[in-house]
Amino acid sequence: ERRVANVKCVLTPKVNSGAREDQKPLLLSMSHFGTDGMYDGYSRYLRDLTATDTDGEKIPVTEIGKTQWMVEVENDLPVTLRYKVLLNHDEREWAFGRDEAPYVQEDCIFCPGYALFIVGEVADIELRVDVPDDWHVSTPWNRIGNERYRFTITDQNDLMYAYLVLGKHSERMAESEGTEVLLALGGHFKAYIDEVQRTVKSLLHTYSGIFGGTPKDRMLFVANPCDIYSGGGVSGRSISVLMDGTLDADN
Repeated sequence: ERRVANVKCVLTPKVNSGAREDQKPLLLSMSHFGTDGMYDGYSRYLRDLTATDTDGEKIPVTEIGKTQWMVEVENDLPVTLRYKVLLNHDEREWAFGRDEAPYVQEDCIFCPGYALFIVGEVADIELRVDVPDDWHVSTPWNRIGNERYRFTITDQNDLMYAYLVLGKHSERMAESEGTEVLLALGGHFKAYIDEVQRTVKSLLHTYSGIFGGTPKDRMLFVANPCDIYSGGGVSGRSISVLMDGTLDADN
């Protein structure tokens, strides 16, 4: 189902995270970003959250607050979380705008990490995304080796505050002055991918001339058409735009 994300997280507790032999709990949480008016936050869209140990045995998950949970572990062995996220966020309005909440369009799915991932104090983060063979997965993260959609992620903030675009949108890399900007355009905006690539490369070159260099981390730029909302947002290394009309010289 396009509006259901199945998530599996293998969490290896970080040393001194509280998950030690005295059985202090491993604390888990989701971001509160943009959910001040929601008593349950992004957990409103969660279903079937479970945790298992390395033997596949279930570990109780205790809810301790708004989008906060804990699991009891006896050591630093990995804990596996499984859950579903209903991608129905675009059925309501959000204080920060529709461009920074998950939405589903005809050819792609947009989802910010803070609406998708449960995190804890872990040693390192890798992510694999399983999608149909003819889909793209656009993110600001670096891929691991030659694996199609397996990524290495710097830390929890890099995971939670990045955007993901999954689907049959157009994807193109704009590079200039050592900076990479991954472009992800959906709907009729796909016809403007060449023009957007040229514009972004020109902007990076101009930025370098003014400031003596450009950011070295890869960035993601997402643009999709929307006839009921126009706006844009920035989160970490990701930029999102929803707008009516066309991506021409006037826009």
